[in-house]
Amino acid sequence: MIKRNNVTQLRKTSNHKMEQQELAKRLNISVWHLNKIENHKKPLTLTLAMNIAEIFNVTLNDIFFED
Repeated sequence: MIKRNNVTQLRKTSNHKMEQQELAKRLNISVWHLNKIENHKKPLTLTLAMNIAEIFNVTLNDIFFED
């Protein structure tokens, strides 16, 4: 099974309702890079996943799902 990420859903449905630009800035990555991660074109690194988990106050298990 392939692991996918829920970054888009977290970003859009969290209490923050963040735009890609804001999340990319907080992660210190480009919007292009974040877009590729959200569209499963680039892998989500553990470091970025941990930062996303901290930003949205979720666990790593909340970020990933099996496809």
